[in-house]
Amino acid sequence: MLLNPLLLVLGIIIGCHCQEQTPLQKVVESGSKFNGNLHKELANTQNGNFVYSGLSANLVLSLLTSGAKGDTKNELVSGLNLVQDDKERTNGYKQLTSSLNVNSEDLKVLSANKIYPAKGFPVEESFKNTAVNDYQSEVENIDYQNKEHAAGTINEWVGQKTNNKIQNLINPDKLNPETKLVLANTLYFSGKWVRPFDFSWKGSFHSTETQSKEIKFLQGTFQAKYRPCRRHQAKFLELDFQGGNISMTFVLPNDRNGLKKLEDTFEGVSELSPMYTGNVQISIPKFKEETTIDLVPVFKKMGIQKVFTSGADLSGISSKQNLQVDAIPQKTFIEVTETGVEAAAATGVQAVPTSLIRPDFTFTADYPFLYYIKENNSGAILFAGRYVS
Repeated sequence: MLLNPLLLVLGIIIGCHCQEQTPLQKVVESGSKFNGNLHKELANTQNGNFVYSGLSANLVLSLLTSGAKGDTKNELVSGLNLVQDDKERTNGYKQLTSSLNVNSEDLKVLSANKIYPAKGFPVEESFKNTAVNDYQSEVENIDYQNKEHAAGTINEWVGQKTNNKIQNLINPDKLNPETKLVLANTLYFSGKWVRPFDFSWKGSFHSTETQSKEIKFLQGTFQAKYRPCRRHQAKFLELDFQGGNISMTFVLPNDRNGLKKLEDTFEGVSELSPMYTGNVQISIPKFKEETTIDLVPVFKKMGIQKVFTSGADLSGISSKQNLQVDAIPQKTFIEVTETGVEAAAATGVQAVPTSLIRPDFTFTADYPFLYYIKENNSGAILFAGRYVS
């Protein structure tokens, strides 16, 4: 019996906790739990800095789950902390993706889905309708006999949807004539700070107690949201973006060796509220990061096994073909500059005098910290990561 691998592809950023139980709030709450588990696994397997998007993973894997059955589906729902009811889950993600798509000069949040069936591959109409109507997915048949052309077609679409910040997501060597379906999701974000930083300067970043390196820091003293937290033994700094209700939060442990403790409880860390508002003296690294992650071994540790084997039941996608998931790559890009966070070229440095405002709070991130970008209306986390060196 021929087993046709299914290649699952991710583009890039989510999660949050809400009290009410509408479909939107349910998927955001479940996404928060998934994001916490995902961050913990990545922290144990990834060396150095990393950035990822739990939202991007959740979106495309939720679509996959709608085509799974039996134990395969049960493992996906349990391992990903998905909302169990298909209708509630798809309605929730439909509302979430609709609310996230913003495309203005100051703020861009663009999510896109696409399925690439092989030419002649019999995709179930019910699955195709779910993809198009509930996940706003495009559909394009592709010839996997020519793996170079197929990979190029998918990578070109990913590049277009991410302002060319994500390149070569699909390795043509991962495709073969037996590949029957690719599911792709991208999430692109670009935002300008409500209050740009005053200037940048060079200082020492302490990766460990004994290791440090000279890097560029962004410096400013201005109105921002902050909170010292005894529960997590950390300082929180929240910076808003123009043009929408989106912010970036930096979480700095009080102890220079306290990062692991924060990462082990990431879900609780990302739900902190409320914040204080005041004049904050801020010093954070200016950085650019791109991370490529193979999520298959990560998900296996989270209890998802069957979908990667010949015993996978994805008959909701095709009742005439035996499918299994072959790979789940995710590539994510982030750049933090004086003017904002964007997937774009670096901004020139302009030095201005330091502020004479007396700060209410000081936030100096010169040792390892966490960060996440959140849509505050829903509480969905778009991107998250850590900076350690």
